[in-house]
Amino acid sequence: MKASRIGFALLTAALMVLVYGSGKPQAFHSGGVAECGGCHSMHSPKAGGTFLLVGTDQSSTCLTCHMHAGDTGPSSYHIATADADMPVGTAPKQRTPGGDFGWLRKDYTMTIRGTTSTELGQSHGHNVVAVDASFLADAENTVAPGGTFSSAQLGCQSCHDPHSAVRRLADGTYRTGQTLGGAAQPIIGSGSYDTSLTPGATEAVGVYRLLRGLGDSTQGVTFSGVGIAVVPAAYNRTEAATQTRVAYGASGGNTWGNWCAT
Repeated sequence: MKASRIGFALLTAALMVLVYGSGKPQAFHSGGVAECGGCHSMHSPKAGGTFLLVGTDQSSTCLTCHMHAGDTGPSSYHIATADADMPVGTAPKQRTPGGDFGWLRKDYTMTIRGTTSTELGQSHGHNVVAVDASFLADAENTVAPGGTFSSAQLGCQSCHDPHSAVRRLADGTYRTGQTLGGAAQPIIGSGSYDTSLTPGATEAVGVYRLLRGLGDSTQGVTFSGVGIAVVPAAYNRTEAATQTRVAYGASGGNTWGNWCAT
């Protein structure tokens, strides 16, 4: 029994080193594919959903972490304000570089030069489909303007890849897959921030916000490159005192305009 307790203690200590070895908890995504159990459940997936997800659909699954009822202000990785936290007359609270998807739920009625008009929330951003959070497809644009991508298929996973294998190597190049010339190039952390680790010769970091790229066609379209950007580590905050500037770049002739046009 004593030996078992010692063994358990050693295992616990080893896990603590893996998780807290850098002096701080590792982010859930850690620059690449996340822990399976955070999004999927073998024994209790969401009823009516697919892929054994904990949410009814992909975006709903993302929002189980990225939206939290009870927020009182900007809160790290939250990207949508819950309805209960933005009653009539108040604005969404999150201030990420991508904004707050809560604006999609805010309709406004105004009178301009004697004419009353209504500005629908669906005009305030990308209308991701997240059934559990009542985010619906764009009712006006059934396909992407200028393209053919169905608005009913637009979700967080359309632009972000939770199973991402795209990585930035020590020489600044981007590639998909862990091995190069027979040598492992594991992702050691996020590549999204100004405080992100600098990869060594046999290491890599993830791409900005796990964005899709490098020929990814899993969403029925092919991204010609990868979106390159860096943001301050403290990014979800008011800019009344400190500006939050995202530094955008390009790779191999690919531009953000081309990436978005996908």
